[in-house]
Amino acid sequence: MAVFYFRLKLLLKNHVISFTKFYKMNSHLPINVIMKEAVIRKWGLRMITKKKVLETLQSHLHENEVIETSTMTYYKAESGLSGLAGNGSALSTPVRGVLASTNQRLLFYGELSKSFPLFLEMNYKEITSIKETNIIFALFKKIPVVVVSHKEKETFSSQGFPEEHAKLVLFLKEVEEKHLTHLKKVL
Repeated sequence: MAVFYFRLKLLLKNHVISFTKFYKMNSHLPINVIMKEAVIRKWGLRMITKKKVLETLQSHLHENEVIETSTMTYYKAESGLSGLAGNGSALSTPVRGVLASTNQRLLFYGELSKSFPLFLEMNYKEITSIKETNIIFALFKKIPVVVVSHKEKETFSSQGFPEEHAKLVLFLKEVEEKHLTHLKKVL
């Protein structure tokens, strides 16, 4: 409980509403809801849920296309000159979202904020490789990522969480076995 209070105070530091007032207004709510509200107030961000994203992805499907499987992951959105040049960057912005496999393509949907959604599509025929590698995450620390190459290189990661990375790799292995028979087995 002490960690919760400390994190909440950090989130509300330099914010218009005081920690005490905010907590009193929301003390009847579960801790995770209070933290979510603090994040929303601090950065104007909404927590993205898999259910909401899958509903949103339904509107992007082609005729006779169905979502087969999906996983929560981070997309490493390139920013600055490295993004324009097509080079990977340790300073890229991680966008939390859902990577979904349909019977025709891979789809990713995530949001930096409600006003900045990100949608990617990768047709299976255009995917040239899927490979696992490491990128620099922080000073002297590397994290595993998966790079899906098609017209561009799209990098997906678990932000250093081993269980999440294992789920991502398993998801992409299933996609590779089912839809990417034209590729050499990499994962």
